Amino acid sequence: MASLVRRIRADAKVEQREEDRREQHRALLEAARAGDRKAAGSVIQAVGGLIWQRVRSYPNLSQADREDMSADVRLALFSRAIPKWDPLRGTSWVSYAAWWIWASCTRWLEDHA
Repeated sequence: MASLVRRIRADAKVEQREEDRREQHRALLEAARAGDRKAAGSVIQAVGGLIWQRVRSYPNLSQADREDMSADVRLALFSRAIPKWDPLRGTSWVSYAAWWIWASCTRWLEDHA
């Protein structure tokens, strides 16, 4: 019985930490939308794995081209995606960022073809 109580308490702590993390993430996104450049950098850094996953999916690019594409994608996220994202429309930031990453990579390939 005591182990069950400990497990329930541990689960409650994990849920609370997860909720705190979500709230911090929401606050960071709102600060980024309000124009806080440091918050915007943190938001873009959080989706950095998605950026590199997409960029690495083009095997014929040199490392310099991949870094150039990555920089263009980050610029598009910073200058267009963050200001246009509206959480009230029901789209999560990660889904919205993933679309912008795909669109920016496609645009980069068209411009450098």
